[in-house]
Amino acid sequence: MNAFERGLDRQNIALKLKEVLLVCGIETGKADVSLIDGSGKKICLRMVGYAACGSGKEIAEAWLRAARYHPSMSREEALYVIYEAKKAAEAAPGIGSATDLYVLDGSSAIELPEEVQVPLARIWQRRCKVFQHPVSTKELATIAEALSN
Repeated sequence: MNAFERGLDRQNIALKLKEVLLVCGIETGKADVSLIDGSGKKICLRMVGYAACGSGKEIAEAWLRAARYHPSMSREEALYVIYEAKKAAEAAPGIGSATDLYVLDGSSAIELPEEVQVPLARIWQRRCKVFQHPVSTKELATIAEALSN
C-alpha cells in the first residue's frame, strides 16, 4: 500500500460524509474525480475536474466556480485555487484547518509536503487582507446614492 492509499485508508471515515464518498485517482493514465452516492452510483466528474463533499461542499464548489477552475489550468494555478476553496470552506461547521494535498500526475498520486503549503498560505493571507478592511463611508455613500435613483 503506497502513502496515498494509506492516507485514504486513514481518512476513509472523514471522506464518507452524508453517504457520499469522494474518490480521486488515476484511471487509464488520467486523473479521475468521482463521487459515489449513498446508493452506490458513481458520478464521474473528470470533465469538471473537481468535487467536494461534507459541510463545506457548497462553499468549496462555489469558490471553484467563481475562480473558473478547469482541468487544463496549470498545476500551480489549480493547486492554489483548490487551496483557496479549501480555506474558504473552513467557514463551514466542522471543517478544520489541517489540509492534505495530493497531485495526480497521470501515473501516481504524490502527497505534497508541508513546505509546499507555506507559499500557498502566504498568498492566501495576503489576499484575505483585502476582505478584512471595512467598507468605507464613501463607498457606502455611493451605494446609497445608487439606491435613491
